[in-house]
Amino acid sequence: MPIWTSRHPRAGAVLALTFLLAACFDGLGGSGGFMSFGGSARGAAPRTAEVAGGAVTIAGPRGYCIDVQATREETRGAVALLGGCDALGEGGRAPDTRAVLTASVSGPENDWPRVADSIDALTAFFDSAPGRAALSRSGQAGSVEVDSIDSRDGILLLRARDTSEFRGPSVAPDYWRAIFDLRGRVVTLSVMSAAGTPLSDQAGRGLIEAFVRAMMRANTG
Repeated sequence: MPIWTSRHPRAGAVLALTFLLAACFDGLGGSGGFMSFGGSARGAAPRTAEVAGGAVTIAGPRGYCIDVQATREETRGAVALLGGCDALGEGGRAPDTRAVLTASVSGPENDWPRVADSIDALTAFFDSAPGRAALSRSGQAGSVEVDSIDSRDGILLLRARDTSEFRGPSVAPDYWRAIFDLRGRVVTLSVMSAAGTPLSDQAGRGLIEAFVRAMMRANTG
């Protein structure tokens, strides 16, 4: 895939941002973990959730809702799990809601560089062993293979394979991830296939792009 590049930021700032991203990714399977789908009361799964004191609204593509019992917020940021609204008790099925989605929002630090200004450095980082370890749910570089890294309009998009455990619904190892700036925070979004029903490459990319658009729309204004 083509790579649209940006200027190289200061090395120290890039290091700070990579530590931040590693912390965000750790929330996708580290201590605490996620509860399974179905934890929300029937009819209670919301389509959006405000985090970071209302600074950012998490919203998924059409047909996806927030699993409120699998959403948590700490000083360093917030992490949410999204699934098909039908699976979470909302009723009504939209096309292609078989994926598992996650969203993480960083804490309110002001000295981290913007993702849009760090594309070159982040591309190189995720192509390295420390970068693969940051992407891994287990923190082990050997569990991750990065298939492609792409960027456009300040959004870093990558496709990877993580064979480590996911503490939540059973998922396939292949997934898509988007990383971008939003309202002064760093946001990371993931699209994972439910185990046994893998998304095609085209469907996975389409869904992560729809997820990014949903987040942008929910945070406009």
